[in-house]
Amino acid sequence: LDSHTGGRHAADESERREREKEKEKEWHEMTERWSGMRGQLDSHTEHVRQQALLMVQAETERQHAEEKRWHAGQALAAAVMEAARAEDSRQYAETLREQAHVARTSQHHTLRLDFAALRDEQDGMLDG
Repeated sequence: LDSHTGGRHAADESERREREKEKEKEWHEMTERWSGMRGQLDSHTEHVRQQALLMVQAETERQHAEEKRWHAGQALAAAVMEAARAEDSRQYAETLREQAHVARTSQHHTLRLDFAALRDEQDGMLDG
């Protein structure tokens, strides 16, 4: 009976060791799978992070370009306003020159008429 019990005990021990080896093998395989998945997840996470960074950089560049366009528009508007003021000033100066010319011509004509009237008057006095 002891030899049978001892043999049975040895067989149980062998089965137990076999099950432990099997569990250890399964655990190792599962750990490798998890490690592989973790590597894939890390790789994907890094890819997503890089894509997000590129998107942020592109948006920042777009905003800077928009800001430059706005400033250029402001500068153009200021230049147009300045050109309009210069044209207004030029036209005003031209109007003043024309008015001065008309006034001088009119004054000169009036003086000639006055001079002619005086001369006629003097001639009349001399004749009469």
